Amino acid sequence: MMNSSNQIKEIKTGISLAHVWDSSVDPTGYWISEKFDGYRAIWNGKILISRHGKEFSPPAYWLEYLPKTEWVLDGELFVGYNQSHIVTSILGSTNQVSGEYSWRDIKFMVFDFLPSKNDAHILFERRFEMLKENVKENEIIKIVQHYKCEGENHLVKELDYITEIGGEGLIIRKPRTCYTAGRSEAVLKVRKHLDCEVKYLGKSATGISLVCLLPNELVRKIKCGMSDYNHPPEVGSVLTVNHYGWLPNGGIKFPDFRRIRFDMSWEDVKERYKDVIVTPPPGSFKKVDESEYDLEL
Repeated sequence: MMNSSNQIKEIKTGISLAHVWDSSVDPTGYWISEKFDGYRAIWNGKILISRHGKEFSPPAYWLEYLPKTEWVLDGELFVGYNQSHIVTSILGSTNQVSGEYSWRDIKFMVFDFLPSKNDAHILFERRFEMLKENVKENEIIKIVQHYKCEGENHLVKELDYITEIGGEGLIIRKPRTCYTAGRSEAVLKVRKHLDCEVKYLGKSATGISLVCLLPNELVRKIKCGMSDYNHPPEVGSVLTVNHYGWLPNGGIKFPDFRRIRFDMSWEDVKERYKDVIVTPPPGSFKKVDESEYDLEL
């Protein structure tokens, strides 16, 4: 029997990851689903892990709602719109609560399953039918709905609606495709903003912002709310920030703090972004010191 560490390694390397959609790809005929703003999670009937292999520890009552199956379910831990910080807080809490919220408020939004080697040929349409036939929804586990895209105008209209009600964005999937490990050109995320991970260095003394290291080693100030400024994360924490694109000098446009990433190390971040980040031109690197960045460490 495969031990827990081997199970985690096998699952981690088999997860499919989305690219970012751009208008050069005609979305007509693709499957649309909502992209939930929470934490990616994988359930194999025994353990619940993040996409980076960190094992979560839900309470026993929560796990009772999940099917005891050999299928490896792929989904998102989700509380509600504009509530990703609640999921983050619960996952990072030793007593598994965040104010009035607890694991009981977290839903597992399932959108696919990782096929075994024998089932690797199964196309998405059949996988989704199998998912609906074999996984029963309840208070905790929900199956994410998919519907056909009628064209770019339809996609933009759906994105506008999801964004207006507080959603993060959409996922579109190319029809009649197999589940692919790693970055998949068949699965694309559609959002009005981008995101990336950074390392927290300290808070700025001259404004309501957090001073952070980008994956390309540039140091930048990240806008945040007063509560996050007054109660910052631990120095060295990995954070997710929203932004509106990479600048030619390697910086990011209009970044603002979104959440702490408990499931990623800085080494994970460097590996993830090694092929996609903008390399700063010579002279762009800044030495991190308290006088230059007004750090409150």
